[in-house]
Amino acid sequence: MTTCPEWNGLSGAYVLDALIDEEREEFERHLELCVACALEVVELREVVVRLAEYLACQPDPGLRARILTGIED
Repeated sequence: MTTCPEWNGLSGAYVLDALIDEEREEFERHLELCVACALEVVELREVVVRLAEYLACQPDPGLRARILTGIED
């Protein structure tokens, strides 16, 4: 992912809704003109979705213990 040096790091904060209103508005204006930053935002949003899906699918905490017990038998 390549973004503009002057906007480096704001894509992640933008995706996580961590910018103050003025920064968000200015960054959104920039996104209308900058394909690289807009693409980075799209890619980071996909990562956030995948992370959320991963965290939502965590196995039951006792699963590891049951598997190890089954192996020992």
